[in-house]
Amino acid sequence: MSLLRVRDLHKNFGGLKAVNSFFLNISPGEFVGLIGPNGAGKTTVFNLLTGIYKPDRGEIIFEGEEITGLSPHRITQKGMSRTFQGIRLFKEMTVLDNIRTAYHPHIQYSLPDALFRTKAFRRKEEEAMEYLISLAKIFKLEKWLKAEARSLPYGEQRKVEIVRALVARPKLLLLDEPSCGMNPREVSELMELLTYVKERYSLTVFLIEHRMPVVMGISERIVVMDFGEIIAEGRPEEVRENPRVIEAYLGKSEWQS
Repeated sequence: MSLLRVRDLHKNFGGLKAVNSFFLNISPGEFVGLIGPNGAGKTTVFNLLTGIYKPDRGEIIFEGEEITGLSPHRITQKGMSRTFQGIRLFKEMTVLDNIRTAYHPHIQYSLPDALFRTKAFRRKEEEAMEYLISLAKIFKLEKWLKAEARSLPYGEQRKVEIVRALVARPKLLLLDEPSCGMNPREVSELMELLTYVKERYSLTVFLIEHRMPVVMGISERIVVMDFGEIIAEGRPEEVRENPRVIEAYLGKSEWQS
């Protein structure tokens, strides 16, 4: 059974076909990459899957349930979480408070418990803090927990956004260019971290990425888009040698970089 099944997805902006007849199946536990030139429609696909845009046509099935057109917070509650191409942190809040915002759906104490600071409230808060800090430590963010998000280096802010997406306890994690703005050392570390958290938390990952060493190095399957349509799909080595992909996207020299 597919975790995510997308059928005949369409999205137009005026006369522009941003996504045209998009089909996709993702099985539980897969690591799937989505690549293509700028303007190919990759982020639009993510926005359709997560409820930011409503498709003009098509259906999105997640865990056997149609979620087409649901609001973003409903989709998150069902187990799909994401990061964004442009960092969307609460800049004046601390790192800890930023990642705490994603934990709200998992709060298990009542309003009276919170108002009167009952034992149940304190116990659940301690459990939540342990979980949040354990995730922060995996990404080596513990030293930044009390710092304002805007004070962190760009690469560290990227990690905060990934941790916040993980805090939501997703079954499917969508990452939109997570290595953007990182230096080579940070990119290498990120690849190892993403592979580690996928296995540790039994995640399924759908990744948009422009850095070919990243997407080729960690994806099990790659989908290639151009002008809103899928032009190729397969294992990294198959996509690498696909003439249509080479012609439409990067060229041989970039595939080898």
